Amino acid sequence: MKAIKYLFILAVSASIFNSCTKDVAGPTGPTGAQGAQGASSSYTVAIDSAEPNNWSANNAISGFNFTINNISGLTNPSTSIVDVYYSTSLNKLSSLYYELPVASSYQTGDAFQYYFDTYSVTVQYIFATAPTQRLYFKVVVITQP
Repeated sequence: MKAIKYLFILAVSASIFNSCTKDVAGPTGPTGAQGAQGASSSYTVAIDSAEPNNWSANNAISGFNFTINNISGLTNPSTSIVDVYYSTSLNKLSSLYYELPVASSYQTGDAFQYYFDTYSVTVQYIFATAPTQRLYFKVVVITQP
């Protein structure tokens, strides 16, 4: 008799678990029309380095400027997105780039910022003295159509 009760409980449990796992799929609806292809953007990357003697004094910001020229992708500043990064090292293993604007990354109390124009980016370093080692700048330009 105990075996029949256990078989009955097992059958009821299997029935309950089996009924919970059934998926009922509804009918497939019509496929909508293909949307228009959106505009695509192009990008360019330029890397330049600044030696300590390449910085020029800028009294207006109490700091120093370094200009990166001939950036081929920066033909129209009003339709471009420009990101600038700096690093103290340029090797295949170094991936530590700081995105500008940034403060207190090279020396405590300093700041890097930038502005751009047609074919050029000017990096501004705000501190009492110019950087004392070579710095590497990566400029990424995304051109909007």
